Amino acid sequence: MFDYVSLVKKLDLMNLWNMIKFWLTRIEFIYEVENNDYKEFVRKDKIFLIFQLLCYLIDRRNPNVIYELNLSNFPSYEDPEFPCPNEIPNISHIFARIDQISFSGDVFIEDIFLNNLSQICMNITDIRLNKLIKESDFFDYEYLINLIHKQKNLTTLIGVDEEVLNEISEIYLLKLSRLFIEFTFEEVNLDGVSRCKNLQHLMIDAKFDQTDFKIWKNFFSNTQMNDLETFILLCNTSIIYEVPPFIRTTHNNLRVFHCFITKDYQLINHENIRILFETIATSCYNLLSFLFTIYSEEIINDLKIILISCEKLQELILHCEGFRTCGHLSILGKIIPSNLKILNINNMIYCKNDLHNLLTGCYENGIRNLVLDLTDTEFGGNYSSLLEILELFIGNGTLLKGNLP
Repeated sequence: MFDYVSLVKKLDLMNLWNMIKFWLTRIEFIYEVENNDYKEFVRKDKIFLIFQLLCYLIDRRNPNVIYELNLSNFPSYEDPEFPCPNEIPNISHIFARIDQISFSGDVFIEDIFLNNLSQICMNITDIRLNKLIKESDFFDYEYLINLIHKQKNLTTLIGVDEEVLNEISEIYLLKLSRLFIEFTFEEVNLDGVSRCKNLQHLMIDAKFDQTDFKIWKNFFSNTQMNDLETFILLCNTSIIYEVPPFIRTTHNNLRVFHCFITKDYQLINHENIRILFETIATSCYNLLSFLFTIYSEEIINDLKIILISCEKLQELILHCEGFRTCGHLSILGKIIPSNLKILNINNMIYCKNDLHNLLTGCYENGIRNLVLDLTDTEFGGNYSSLLEILELFIGNGTLLKGNLP
């Protein structure tokens, strides 16, 4: 018999519990219907016994399994409850090895359960929240912060907001290497983010933020993250203008810069964007992936500032907003670096000659096996012409096979 358990790398304990419950429900339903004795719920002790036995057997057969706990499917009060770790001392060491915990959905999680987790689970490296759990009336941030303060190796926080971050002790913030934080309509407090000085990956979602730009200016001017490799920013125009001083502090360590401008792009100041591009060109020689919102011919022309300097670039993602690229897209073909592997042209309207000239430039620059993604784009011409162009450049090796829509 094939040993599947030995191949398991990660196991979500909540999913295991729910699968056992589903299996037992099906079996008991069949049995009870046949015997005219249907009961609505499976008894908790049966699930509990099988769950404990499977955890023991899996751990014994494969001691290298990484355990996760996704509380998005936390049983509601009328269902059999997922056990607190202290209820199963025989496998408490498994709970102690939980590496990632996710909180999501409008679910009810008892305080005693979260408190018990914080007493046993001290080796979590990754904690994740989504918007629904943050808006839930059943979720108490106090227990989350307590859980964070009990961790020895926490490196990742995803989906938190400044309310949580500002309550975390600095000793734990300095250990973080990955932070994804969301800001809402209210005036924000950026002190918590600025204290995460050793981050390698930072995503800031401020697309709905209405904070005075001076607060963002102060943050980007006075915050240093020398080890930062990934910076993803969803924002309005007033925030992006303040980013250049922050980029300079990364000292050529930045590998990924993604900026998605979500509103007011029609009013953007081109000179400020040029300053941003010039900063990236001089401070991000090692850039591998670049995403930006395209809204004018000037932005396409100014892309050469980055593309000429960042010769290691492998992924270029362009998202167009309210701008027809016909006659302008071909500019890119002359300046795309030879290392480029992925070109994503998103939400654009382009012409036959534009696309042909773009790919011709890629070919002449020595680009081969390029993955071209034309997501949500509209081809301004005959569809068969598009296929002809793609087939031509697949044939000469510019495009990777499989790029046909």
